[in-house]
Amino acid sequence: MKSLYTLFVCMLIGLFSMPKPAIGQDSPTNQQVIVNETIRLLESSDLVQDTNAAITLETNSPDDLRQVWINSLLEMGKKIRLDPTQGEKIKIEIHTNNTFTRLNRKRGQRHIKGDLILYLADDLNVIKETESQTFSFMDTISVRDKVAMSQDTWQATHFHDEKDSRRRSIVNKVAEPLIIIGASAVTIFLLYNVRR
Repeated sequence: MKSLYTLFVCMLIGLFSMPKPAIGQDSPTNQQVIVNETIRLLESSDLVQDTNAAITLETNSPDDLRQVWINSLLEMGKKIRLDPTQGEKIKIEIHTNNTFTRLNRKRGQRHIKGDLILYLADDLNVIKETESQTFSFMDTISVRDKVAMSQDTWQATHFHDEKDSRRRSIVNKVAEPLIIIGASAVTIFLLYNVRR
């Protein structure tokens, strides 16, 4: 009996001393996913490939992401102009519709869907060409990671729709109807006895 008690205590200590995974350790953030997908689309874009002049880059995203896209364009051999008042411009717009579907108490499915819209404008800000591409990314993340990802300031990274596809447990399937039937029976019994 004493050894059983010791084993139980050791199991409890082991359970509580297990390291918890850090937030975002397994999964890339929504922002990282969007950046990776848009870089992939920029590399395959006809509009970007056909542009040979030095360009400036405008975006509707945070400045640190603008720098990532500038680096990507430089790696593609494009010339980037710092003065936005001269030369051609490429404007990047990103619109997303992200969903999170809860699978169980700890995990859920993340689906990031978005549109990458590119505008090529001349030095007078007249649009010469446009291109639109879509991207989609789906994986499974922890609920804790989802909460951390929802705190980003960039609106495109937020979850716009949350669903719950968890199956109802046996307790819910059996207990809820029994509680309702029991409460109804007690109510009828009390009403009948009060009238007597």
